[in-house]
Amino acid sequence: MTQSETDYFSQERVHTVEDGRGERLVFLDGTQVQDAFFADTQLGLVVAYCDPVEVIPGTDRIDSYHAWGDVRVSQVPT
Repeated sequence: MTQSETDYFSQERVHTVEDGRGERLVFLDGTQVQDAFFADTQLGLVVAYCDPVEVIPGTDRIDSYHAWGDVRVSQVPT
């Protein structure tokens, strides 16, 4: 990972599955997004796995989609 990528992903507004901040709920325009694995609250961007989950033919990648709007992220209540 480059230094600029490290700087970007370490920002408070950027949320990923592997960022070590625990499980969170992601909302797009007030609706919870299931299977989100990336969110940027400043850009208003969410990336999530498609439902049902599908592998892209000829690859080992799971199909995903991008959505834009008002993004809110909150910690899962314990």
